Amino acid sequence: MPEFENTQNLNNSELNPSEIGADVNAAKNLEGELTPEELEKLKVEEGQEQKSEKPELSPEEQLKNLENEMESLQQEITRLAESINETKSKLNEVREKLGLPPIEEEPPSTFLEKDKLEKLKAEREALEKQKEDLESQENKQENKREEKQESKEGGESLKENDLIVSENGIKPAIKILKENKIQYKDREYTKRQVLDAKTDTAIPGEFILTIFDPEHPDRPASFDFVKQVFKLIKDSNIAVRYGKNPERS
Repeated sequence: MPEFENTQNLNNSELNPSEIGADVNAAKNLEGELTPEELEKLKVEEGQEQKSEKPELSPEEQLKNLENEMESLQQEITRLAESINETKSKLNEVREKLGLPPIEEEPPSTFLEKDKLEKLKAEREALEKQKEDLESQENKQENKREEKQESKEGGESLKENDLIVSENGIKPAIKILKENKIQYKDREYTKRQVLDAKTDTAIPGEFILTIFDPEHPDRPASFDFVKQVFKLIKDSNIAVRYGKNPERS
């Protein structure tokens, strides 16, 4: 019988058991080697990473999502209401054939649908309230942005009795104030910004017209009076805006 010198003796007791199982150990999944505590920690960390990567929705996107959700709810509410009415109508047809008077309340067979309908209506009301709050918050933020823009341009705070007129309209605006004997004080607000000297392209500068009380020239005019002056200037085709509009707050 020929001898196979190179044949490995499978019964060789000198083989290292750790070497026999090396490939098996190398093929183990990393997750299988972790303790339950380590696995739980890894899942928490992955969840936090996914949460941090989720972009925050803008107010417009939140409103859009709310409107879509409300539309879906309304469709389901309409479907349930029609189903309840249809069941009630069919039942009354049967009662009429039997000589019985029609019922006014919903039949017991529709109680589950009725209960679901009420829950959907309550959910819709909650979404409507959430939408109103979001719209109100967005309007307040917009008003604050506009007020900040109006009150901080030129590096100074503006008041309710201030009107802003461009340098092109300041002379005719002052003429109107003088003709109507309106007490005022003017000062430069923003300087003219030259964009192209060759073509004489520039952003006009602006002036502030501070309006005073007609009865007490040393006191600021009320906003109601300032609104009248604003209309007077605007009706003369002069670009004008409020320095601070309290009605937007």
